[in-house]
Amino acid sequence: YSESKHMLNQLVLFSFVILAGAILAAYIISHSITKGISELAGKMRNLHNGRLEPITVPPRKDEIGMLMEDYNYMTERMIELIKEQ
Repeated sequence: YSESKHMLNQLVLFSFVILAGAILAAYIISHSITKGISELAGKMRNLHNGRLEPITVPPRKDEIGMLMEDYNYMTERMIELIKEQ
């Protein structure tokens, strides 16, 4: 009985460690995603208010990074078009 109780305690402890690791990993991944989206949304709000500002965060290799590159291209083209007028 004592040995099985000890094994059960180890299993419960191991389960908590795995759960804590999973929660930490989920937080890190979700924070990474939402940080990029928040940056892009803020710059879009500035664009709506007439401030053409490029995004100056380090480049990303995911879909959010592609959106940021396209946003920067769009703002650069808008600045060029305004200068041509």
